[in-house]
Amino acid sequence: MSTDNVLYHGSGPAGNDAYMQTRAVSRDGTGQEVIGEGNALKVTDVTSITRTVYDLQAAPALVGTPVSGPTLLTVGNVLSNVLTADDQWYDQNQVVDSIGRNFLDQVPGSILALANHTYRVVYTVVTTGGTTSVLVFEHTCTPTNPG
Repeated sequence: MSTDNVLYHGSGPAGNDAYMQTRAVSRDGTGQEVIGEGNALKVTDVTSITRTVYDLQAAPALVGTPVSGPTLLTVGNVLSNVLTADDQWYDQNQVVDSIGRNFLDQVPGSILALANHTYRVVYTVVTTGGTTSVLVFEHTCTPTNPG
């Protein structure tokens, strides 16, 4: 998968759900070809996806402490058979990406609960072709606005 070990950084208020999204591609993929990246993964290309969330402010400092997972996700709930380009999908320059994403997971705010903490969200993807890949996201929780 071309997104192996790439960190995606985001932020949002503590206690709010956060969306982790990417374009998941692989040599094992049977979906749309993405020039320079590979073929998009489809639901039938993937055996399993697990999510583990770590609090990087908790010990041990280099890895963090697991606060959730590993949780086995339903592949069809987080992976789409088609690439979706919409106003929620941006490239690294904050420009709408016209190719699209096929991976989207909603991490519950109950897991991302502490302000001023950064959480590492790690997905392990196993394809039917036997490839195991890791997608890594980091999400920093900001204080919630007093209301």
